[in-house]
Amino acid sequence: MQLLENEGFFRSFYNEFLVGLGYEAFFRENRPMMKSNLDAKYECNIINTDFLSGKSPDVQTFRKCF
Repeated sequence: MQLLENEGFFRSFYNEFLVGLGYEAFFRENRPMMKSNLDAKYECNIINTDFLSGKSPDVQTFRKCF
C-alpha cells in the first residue's frame, strides 16, 4: 500500500502491467488490505469482461479517493 501511495514509479509499473494485459475492460479483485495482513503475498483476480467496455468511470463515487 505504501508503494501505491508514495511511489510514482511503482504506480506507473502497476498501471502498465494492467494495461499490458490487453483487455479493453476487466474486473480486478483483491483481498481486503489491513495492517494485520500487509506482509502477506499480494494476489488478485483479474477477469476479462465486455460488461465494462465502452463505459466511462464513475468519477463522483470515488472522487474523494483521488
